[in-house]
Amino acid sequence: MFTTGMGGGICRLSTALYQTAKKANMQILERHSHSLEVPYAKQGNDAAVSWGVWDMRFKNTSKYPIKINANCTRTRLTTSIYEIRPDKVATKVYFDDQQFDGMKDEESGITYIPIADIAKSKGMQVDWDGAKKQVRIMNGTKEVFYYVLGQDSMIINGVKYPSKTIVWQGRTIVPLETADIIFAR
Repeated sequence: MFTTGMGGGICRLSTALYQTAKKANMQILERHSHSLEVPYAKQGNDAAVSWGVWDMRFKNTSKYPIKINANCTRTRLTTSIYEIRPDKVATKVYFDDQQFDGMKDEESGITYIPIADIAKSKGMQVDWDGAKKQVRIMNGTKEVFYYVLGQDSMIINGVKYPSKTIVWQGRTIVPLETADIIFAR
């Protein structure tokens, strides 16, 4: 017997993850199609699951570990698969005889340091405007650093420089040599 109504909750998620895994070139180990076409996927591009009977499984074929994200709103379900590349490694960085938690990019050889932590250790004011996605560091009334996330340049002591500023683990970090310029070591 067929009835009309809501459905496809867990199967929508398994289908979305299946499609994402295929696009990410993961090896599909187990997948089952629904017996009838479902409204959210073309026939054969779905992944039916049933507790203890059918599952959707895939193997990570990347040379890196992966992270799976799923997001659901009232009208949209999205999944994504990210490689977690170990080329960005947490490290301790010493700057002006103080230790900071930094990051070493093994691929480029660049060591990054958290700019706000250094500024605060020097008694400077750090202002973050989340709405504008900008960070400003003031030494008294003098602006020593200004950057808007995503921009390709930053202002250091009134001079425009190309930006290598990135956000890592929710923090704004800059190359060690940029910190040297900002804090005039």
